[in-house]
Amino acid sequence: MEGMVEVVNDPRLLHAATVHVPVAAALLGVPLVAWFALRGGRDGALRWTVVALYLGLAAAAFLAERSGAGARALLGDVAPAGRALVERHARLAGWVGYLA
Repeated sequence: MEGMVEVVNDPRLLHAATVHVPVAAALLGVPLVAWFALRGGRDGALRWTVVALYLGLAAAAFLAERSGAGARALLGDVAPAGRALVERHARLAGWVGYLA
């Protein structure tokens, strides 16, 4: 339990723990939406599963973005190549919305 508290209190660890959740949810969401559409949109349980998945995706993406901003603020003095890598990482995160 102490380790979990440490993760929540450190933006770098929190970002590392949460950043892949929206990516996975986006990748799972596409086939679920397709399956829902193929079934004619009549399956209520599947509908709410898709809604819950995308609400979870939105919450996880928000948490990942906020913790990423906090982690970036803790970087301090970084070589230009490192700074470029962080900026590329932030740009790639923008693609999650297109996957969803």
